[in-house]
Amino acid sequence: MILRTVVRRFDSDYERLLKLADDDAERIKVNRDTGTVWSLSEDRLTYELLAGIDAFIFEARSTYEILGKFLVTFCRIIFAQALTEETLKGILREEGLDVAWATLLHDERILFFHQTAPWLALMFDDARSASPELLIVRGNVKTLDDPESFMRLSDYNRIYSGLASALDKLQKYLVARIRDFEKAIAAPA
Repeated sequence: MILRTVVRRFDSDYERLLKLADDDAERIKVNRDTGTVWSLSEDRLTYELLAGIDAFIFEARSTYEILGKFLVTFCRIIFAQALTEETLKGILREEGLDVAWATLLHDERILFFHQTAPWLALMFDDARSASPELLIVRGNVKTLDDPESFMRLSDYNRIYSGLASALDKLQKYLVARIRDFEKAIAAPA
């Protein structure tokens, strides 16, 4: 529930950012033409968005780790089955889920909690028809020519949807295991 709250608050802040960018389109055009940086008129919004990114990484990773520890402990105690993170990822892969989001989440957490602080940038489509894309910048950069120097908001959306799908699949897995276990202990010997 906390993660959902964090995401909703971030989405609301992001909508405010997109509205500000839309309202300030002429100034942004001048900034783009002159190679200068557009600064938000609401400076606090930048920090609210950054706090949202930080909270998302923390809460998503916490959810992932706590769920994993619960499943490992539950299966060990109830089913006498040893599970590992790789076993759980294998279960998700068997269900057709791509688990690359878990590595991305792990790497982002290490990067932003131990090595550097994130910053934000907007990338505008040259066609100027689409909304700008939010980038989470991984260090001090002058240009965004190197795709390794930033993450796209869509990558964070992949983490969120991947985690949500994993929670659903692992819940179904555990319920099925419990049902099988109940049948096994109820069956006459």
